[in-house]
Amino acid sequence: MRALRSRSIKLRAVHNLDVTVKYFGLIRSIVGKKEETVSLPEGSNVKLLFAKLISKYGEQFRDLVVDMDGELTSEAIVLLDGEDVRNRDRLDTKLEDSKEAHLVVVSPAALGGAC
Repeated sequence: MRALRSRSIKLRAVHNLDVTVKYFGLIRSIVGKKEETVSLPEGSNVKLLFAKLISKYGEQFRDLVVDMDGELTSEAIVLLDGEDVRNRDRLDTKLEDSKEAHLVVVSPAALGGAC
């Protein structure tokens, strides 16, 4: 009988990042809740967060937050720990230090446009 050789297998720990997403304005009526916790891989950005939320809530969610070019719509406001992602790296803003994301979608009328 052959002796079994022990093999050392290195497992890399996968750390998840839990982000609390709070919904306000029109987007709250789409998701049907005030907030939820979304678990993402460490090193994720706003784009990956949105991809996960879009896969969960569908086209209506997508159309409110992302335009045809894949950028934030003018009606969508995304705050990470109180800072607008437009003042950072937009959808490429990393979530690693953020614990809370606020997603607000206002009506075009609130921005001075026509309904």
